[in-house]
Amino acid sequence: MATPVRVLSNREVPVTITPNPKDPKGQPTVSPGTFHVSKCRMEEVWWVCSDPNAKFTVTFEGESPFNDSVFDNENYCSGLVKREVEPSKDGESYKYSVTVNDGEPLDPDGQVDR
Repeated sequence: MATPVRVLSNREVPVTITPNPKDPKGQPTVSPGTFHVSKCRMEEVWWVCSDPNAKFTVTFEGESPFNDSVFDNENYCSGLVKREVEPSKDGESYKYSVTVNDGEPLDPDGQVDR
């Protein structure tokens, strides 16, 4: 039986994690490299892995704009941006790491828009 395909709503900002088997360190790729999530549109980030059998972990370094700072295959939705978080200023972003199947981490970032 085929696995149903999830359709995202207009409030969900997808970040696609792709394992990179050609990378000797196992570092994945992430698209987009910088996510933008809108606070006033009540958007949420959804981390989705292109390989359903791969295990991924997303960990915010330092402060997270969301209530949680660690996400994975089972907890892949960020939830809304915390109330006290202000929109990101120019050059300001939230750094996080993505690891797939215990490979080397990739360090993309994200920004909170108005």
